[in-house]
Amino acid sequence: MVPFVGLPPPLAALVVGLASAAIGLLVGTLRSDAASATAVPLLVNVSEVNVKQLRIAASSLGVFRLAADSVDVEAALEASRSFFALPEAVKWSAKSATGVGGFKRGYIPLAGESGLRDYVELKEGFCYGAEPDGNESTATSSNATTESNGLKLLLSPNAWPDEHERALGPAWVPTMLRHLQACEALSNQLLRALSVAMGHEAGFLGALATGGEPISLMRLFHYFPNTTAPHVAPAVPRIGSSPHSDWHLLTIVVQDTTGGLQARRPDAAEWIDVPAEPGEIVIILGDYLSAISNGSFVAPVHRVLLPPPPTERFSFTYFRYPQYGALVPAESARRAQQRALRNARRRRRKLGSRAAEAFNTLIRATEGVGLEQLATTPFGDLLLHKWLGVAANKV
Repeated sequence: MVPFVGLPPPLAALVVGLASAAIGLLVGTLRSDAASATAVPLLVNVSEVNVKQLRIAASSLGVFRLAADSVDVEAALEASRSFFALPEAVKWSAKSATGVGGFKRGYIPLAGESGLRDYVELKEGFCYGAEPDGNESTATSSNATTESNGLKLLLSPNAWPDEHERALGPAWVPTMLRHLQACEALSNQLLRALSVAMGHEAGFLGALATGGEPISLMRLFHYFPNTTAPHVAPAVPRIGSSPHSDWHLLTIVVQDTTGGLQARRPDAAEWIDVPAEPGEIVIILGDYLSAISNGSFVAPVHRVLLPPPPTERFSFTYFRYPQYGALVPAESARRAQQRALRNARRRRRKLGSRAAEAFNTLIRATEGVGLEQLATTPFGDLLLHKWLGVAANKV
């Protein structure tokens, strides 16, 4: 520090102290800004979300956290643990009635699917949705002309385990369905808030989402440590969930406190840890929502790392789909494709490579290739094609 010539020693010491404090405050601010640039924001309850904060969260990382006021996190996680603790034979009895085309409800065995062939996903799962009511028109739209076969698959009955009341108790299925309904209601609130944050009327996204409730899905996952089942594809890298973006509007994640969920910014190569705190839920925006926003809202590539032994990880994920026949406005799809191409170029420059990275995304959205198809191809057709790929990657 340069001495303050001509000042009395006490005054000079005061000035030095004030200057040091100012520098410390500035450095602290810079550190705080640097930390916030790599943090997953925590917003308040969705009914109190500030539109500006929501817009920043959606356009920077596409992942944010909410207080789980309307979702019973502990009841959901306990239901998950109860199912995965069942004997193998009972879990296997929860088998889809159709099993057609790669999509199914019911039990997903260990390494039974993978988003990418490059990985073994060391997890088991269970998939369910709304109980079909026989009215297929609830999930159709005026744009759709050839939806019936796909709808029959997506609206297949839930595959509960045999004698589930004896194995899990009479409250288990009602608990699962209540959690589904709570997440559906929360997704509707989020879509209204996101519509406003996008600069539209509150019902803008709801017009595409209404009718998608019957085909939207809840998926439970149980992740194992890397030391589990060493005989399963020993030469293939292991992970919890391989790098992917979510293909739909948004995902609601209820998770235990183990951690392991990570996300990436659209033009970056670094992975950001998503906190796993009690009493919180995580919201992840999807490719379809990103395209509707002209690409300004982010559908982040994310992954799940395996827990350290002997820990296991449990989560619930609710996938909110638009209606089967939904189409993205042509101009929005075109602008989203342009933005994705720019982000891909920036990311490759940072990686020092011209090669495209392998992610399981809707129409390779992170590379910007083919996003204009969203304006001409019904969402449900794209969705079924993606499920075929995931099922084909099983070990």
